[in-house]
Amino acid sequence: MRAFFAFLFTLYNMHMVKGFGNVLSSQDLKSNDPLMKAFVEELVANALSELRTTVDKQAKTISKLQSTVNRQVTKLTNLQSAVRRHEAMEIELLQKLSRQEARIAVLESSRAPQEHANTSVKYTANNGIQRIRNAPDIPVAFTAVKMASQANIGVNQNILFDNVILNEGNGYHSQHGIFIAPINGLYLITATLLHSPINQYFHAAIMHQGNEIARLHGTINIYDASTQTVILRVTAGEEIWVRSVDYVNENVVGGRYSSFSGYLLMPTE
Repeated sequence: MRAFFAFLFTLYNMHMVKGFGNVLSSQDLKSNDPLMKAFVEELVANALSELRTTVDKQAKTISKLQSTVNRQVTKLTNLQSAVRRHEAMEIELLQKLSRQEARIAVLESSRAPQEHANTSVKYTANNGIQRIRNAPDIPVAFTAVKMASQANIGVNQNILFDNVILNEGNGYHSQHGIFIAPINGLYLITATLLHSPINQYFHAAIMHQGNEIARLHGTINIYDASTQTVILRVTAGEEIWVRSVDYVNENVVGGRYSSFSGYLLMPTE
């Protein structure tokens, strides 16, 4: 009880009541006089009202500050997203530049004069007539296998085959997983992928100049290998690669279980 009266006394001394020149004493607060009691109640009500007003003002100020913080967080998030987009665009442009440089190098090497022995091969056709087929002047063949497993592959992301076994004609570029044809011709292309046992299907495709040529499929929850082999008419400088399609967070097993190969069957005009 004494604490309550002390509280009232403090409230009054903090807030002078209009019409009273002097502060109340603690004895006044304990008085049983009805007029004094009414006055004390009014005093308490006024003090509490002022406190509520102050609290409301502080709550509004806090709300405004919180809104400001939220706007700043939104701006920061947008800026971070913009930075990531620009970084992704920069990486994509650098990759395109690297691929263009690789394409130029392949084309220049294919134009360089080379000495070759006569590689004509005689064979007998079905009608018994002996014919001559000329082997390509520039040998073109590649084989690359996947040593490192590739995880969290996104949709339309290239599958990389990092260990180059053969690269006659220097058409295969392991940093991008892309074969760039050095000369016009008919090419045989084959790809084998081993899908790791995750709880989703796996789809990939052999790509030629942005066009899907053949798809590879892997089922769920088991190691599943898929192979496709195609023959394509390819113009010098055109690209062939293997990429993931349809699903995100795909996984392709390395350890030489996945491979990408191709060779020039015959040159064309």
